[in-house]
Amino acid sequence: MKTAPKIISVDVGSVAASGREKRAVTVRAQNQSQETLRITVFVPDEGSDAFAREYGVARAKDLARQFWGLR
Repeated sequence: MKTAPKIISVDVGSVAASGREKRAVTVRAQNQSQETLRITVFVPDEGSDAFAREYGVARAKDLARQFWGLR
């Protein structure tokens, strides 16, 4: 049975992209085989760090699942 990636760390930053404020969220995830993947996603700067973290982690988990073929 394949399981969802485990989140190891999350860093929330801020960066201006294309004239609009975006937040850079870098997530490190690990699969069952102990392989580690670092993904940086850009999320809308709409709210608190907690919002950016939650939104970024959800997007990164989705990308990690696709990368590791868990979908």
